[in-house]
Amino acid sequence: GESRSTVAAIDLRSEDFSNENHWRVVGLVTGAGEVQVKAEHLAKFNGKITVGSGGALSGSGAVADHVVTADVRAEVGASSNITARNIDVDAINRVEKNWLSGGADNIRGTTGGLVSGAGASSDILLDTNTQIVIADGAVLNVVGDEINPGDLSLDALNDFVVKDKVSMITGGALAGAGANITIDTTEDLAKVTIGAATLSALGDVNISARGVGDFAGQLNLETYGVGTVS
Repeated sequence: GESRSTVAAIDLRSEDFSNENHWRVVGLVTGAGEVQVKAEHLAKFNGKITVGSGGALSGSGAVADHVVTADVRAEVGASSNITARNIDVDAINRVEKNWLSGGADNIRGTTGGLVSGAGASSDILLDTNTQIVIADGAVLNVVGDEINPGDLSLDALNDFVVKDKVSMITGGALAGAGANITIDTTEDLAKVTIGAATLSALGDVNISARGVGDFAGQLNLETYGVGTVS
């Protein structure tokens, strides 16, 4: 602020900073000046089933069901006004089911007799909804200069790592659906929605909605007798 000889003190709570006779912008205050809005969810799970029988393994046998439902939402509300050197809005949904240590099976069925029906079954069902919403009337303004222009980033991400291993070993007959692995998604949504909002930056404006995945299923069927699999 510029000095005023007739004023002994300035009350900042009531001061009119828009009065250009008394106040003017002389530069940007140094500092990080970064705003980050982040919503992140991690579903980390696993399971291990071991079934041993000297006779028959039949019916439902060994069954593992994993169901993940995760909704993640990062939102800049209506009429919000954000000014910063960098603005980063992230919505991240992570699902992690890795291999068991030592290469162990998630399901292992061992029998010396008959395996019939659904001997070993692993079912993994994923439902992910990941969204960034910039509401009507919101203002996101990134300030900077040519040397440090600042960036505006909106990133919605689904990140999957799902590994599963099922083994069925029998010294007798293997009949019917001995073993199976199912990995399925009912919803895999990554979305960025921008309403009637104002987005501005001297640097880059990056808007991304994407998904990455690393899926693997290892199914081992071994029989020393007669095997028929449907």
